[in-house]
Amino acid sequence: MTAGIDDLIPLLEEHLPRLRAQGSSEVLMASDGDCTLWHEDIGEALFRHALEAGVLKPAARAALAAEAWVWGVDGSGDDPNEIARRLFVAHVEGRYPSRPAYAMMAWAFAGFRPAELAALCEEVLDAFDLAGKQRASLVPVLRWAEAQAVPFWLVSASPLAVVEAAARRLGLDVSRVLAMTPELAGDVLAPRLARTATYAEGKLHRLREVSAGPLLAGFGDSDYDGALLEAAAVAVAVAPKAELRARMARREGPVVIVEA
Repeated sequence: MTAGIDDLIPLLEEHLPRLRAQGSSEVLMASDGDCTLWHEDIGEALFRHALEAGVLKPAARAALAAEAWVWGVDGSGDDPNEIARRLFVAHVEGRYPSRPAYAMMAWAFAGFRPAELAALCEEVLDAFDLAGKQRASLVPVLRWAEAQAVPFWLVSASPLAVVEAAARRLGLDVSRVLAMTPELAGDVLAPRLARTATYAEGKLHRLREVSAGPLLAGFGDSDYDGALLEAAAVAVAVAPKAELRARMARREGPVVIVEA
């Protein structure tokens, strides 16, 4: 069945008791962030800001050059910001796929101390106007989940630091954020991920690392969120792109389409 936003909470209320009766595992909900809980992409906003300000550090240069070589992008020169800019242009032009590109946008902050990156994220979110871009139609759902003691996980392909900052601003539990996570080498970030990339099927993989509980609802806007939605009792496609819309049309379980 396909339903609209007005049917979402009634569907959740219908399925929640059944899932809770299945066993002792805690029932949960999980959502993408960019273009789902809020409009636009905070990971790209952070990366564009870093390139414009030229703040990427020498610690990232070798890894960026190697990444450029793999994808046929010019990786020459000593400036990590210029190499990163070429990679980003290649991504925008479709020559550098999203899976490695979103990971790169996280580990490219190699050499940053976590607190330093956190401060940069706050600057970016101030300019981004996260509150103004929050998807208002989903706010009642977040409140319902809190009232029902259903843990709400935010699973994003953006860098962990900026997603955690966004979660704080939206009143979400920061301990329930899963995102692109660079490895920590001593007291600075390293030019590689520490965990599986939170992209496509990696989103569900990371969620299952922290909880085996039944998934009441999964939210997303693109086919890269498809695995998360397929695993849920109620799939919520938010302003879905064509590929996700087609995938949800083939789903047997309930699908809620949120257009605004």
